[in-house]
Amino acid sequence: VLQPTELGGALAKAMEGPRSSHAATLGAHIVRACVLQERTVAPHELAELLGALAKLSARVQQLVAAGSAPAVPAGLDAITPLLDEVRALAQQQAAAAAHAAVHA
Repeated sequence: VLQPTELGGALAKAMEGPRSSHAATLGAHIVRACVLQERTVAPHELAELLGALAKLSARVQQLVAAGSAPAVPAGLDAITPLLDEVRALAQQQAAAAAHAAVHA
């Protein structure tokens, strides 16, 4: 059985290589399915993957803004909104946990 942290780490490392867009697309799909849709994995379990996605997204956005890239490559355009959704979910979960702690 592959643990989420191991999978996230492997994909994060793959995003440093020449096929980074493929790894990022797969990573984004896993985050969407496991964290947002099925909610079987907590965001902190994929922290390394989420960090790598954020770094890649920022790098691509900088290239586009500087005119070094004509457009965001296909599949990578959905990463920033995905990361925003994960942040919102994590904040919601933290607020719910804090509320439960106060009322316990």
